[in-house]
Amino acid sequence: MSDAPFNRERFFEFTGEYLTQTDRAAGVLVGVLVDAALESLLRSFFVVGPPSVERLLEDTRLLGTTSIKIDLTEALGLLSSDLASSLRVLNRVRNRCAHEPNISFAAPPISDMAAGLFAADTAERFRDSSPPQFKAQSIPRLQIFICAFTLCGVIEGLAARVRKRRSPVSFPSLSAVLAAWSE
Repeated sequence: MSDAPFNRERFFEFTGEYLTQTDRAAGVLVGVLVDAALESLLRSFFVVGPPSVERLLEDTRLLGTTSIKIDLTEALGLLSSDLASSLRVLNRVRNRCAHEPNISFAAPPISDMAAGLFAADTAERFRDSSPPQFKAQSIPRLQIFICAFTLCGVIEGLAARVRKRRSPVSFPSLSAVLAAWSE
């Protein structure tokens, strides 16, 4: 998948991949989507230029994991606790799928996790009124799909609002500060 922010093109690209993959691969794809959306939100919030942001967001650095990104965006007030809680469930789904070779969305623990997501009541209606490729999906798999896309759409909307409100901050140079102190 591309590094572009969550958008219509990414939605169709991801949907095609999600619907054709095994449950295990689909769970990992959800993690990729959530992580990309959170990174987009954090990048929209950060003021400092790209080199320091890149260092923070490297996989092995401070903000390299999805769980840290969820905690930080919640702590900064960029996400509500409800959104953060649902994102944590999706991250747990991703982690189970990444580490268990024969996992199924239709069986515990993934089905139990999916049941707790806000999409639980809409998945069956969605499946019944959707094209054939969705009708073949299990209800937990659709719950995770609906939740992931809804949340990532909300996060990208928040990122766009943060980008619009952010104005560049101008700091004096170190030499200007030292000159002012020496006066």
